[in-house]
Amino acid sequence: MVANWLTRLLIKTGISGFSVKDNVNRKVIYLTLDDGPNHKTQDLLNWMESQSILATHFWVGERIRKAEIDFQNLHGQQFAVHGFSHKKYSKLSFSEIDFELAQLKQLGLENLNGYQSWFRPPYGSWKPGLGKKLKKEGYTILFWSFLFTDWLESFEPNVIQKRKNEWLKKGSILVFHDKPEFHDRIKESLILVKEICNQNDFELSCLPLPK
Repeated sequence: MVANWLTRLLIKTGISGFSVKDNVNRKVIYLTLDDGPNHKTQDLLNWMESQSILATHFWVGERIRKAEIDFQNLHGQQFAVHGFSHKKYSKLSFSEIDFELAQLKQLGLENLNGYQSWFRPPYGSWKPGLGKKLKKEGYTILFWSFLFTDWLESFEPNVIQKRKNEWLKKGSILVFHDKPEFHDRIKESLILVKEICNQNDFELSCLPLPK
């Protein structure tokens, strides 16, 4: 996939936004899920707690308003920001981005349990100056190490095993997607990731706090 090939290139160049700082010297894989929340997200959070699987969920601001999330019972899950309206920031003017960020601020997410100030632009879209603008608003931009195409109807969980040499690396940031129509497949995928990590002495974790 082109997105993962380009990501590997950017990681090698040392560009910020593709890794996180963790003072703990451990073999860890960071699990993230994009595009939530939705009417099934709370059930997914409950299931993940039952399986001892932790992740940072990158949620869309306007969807938080509609979803019924129990922020007092996130079961150790964390959440961060995935834009307000899931638009490509590369196609927005900075005044439009300012409007998006203002709407996010009105939600008061920083006062909710489990909040992390990471910000992943929808679709991984980017434009010069975006990182600096987000930082000024209190966010830290973050992309990924490996993106699974699990939002596609054609996705097969067995690709997780087939491509483990690409994503099973210390500090990798994995991306899955919280699509309610694919929740059964998401669960199968997360169990497989957990099993592969356990077999190779890796810890599966949510992201550390930005530094």
